[in-house]
Amino acid sequence: VCILIWFTIARLKLLKEEMKKVQSVEDLHHCIRVHQDIL
Repeated sequence: VCILIWFTIARLKLLKEEMKKVQSVEDLHHCIRVHQDIL
């Protein structure tokens, strides 16, 4: 269970960095899709 939680946290941290680079609506939509996949 701990590994699953750790993996999810790592993916969310990577997504956070990707969201800082959002410059268009398409980029935002991509980040939203990735976030939904993680959850």
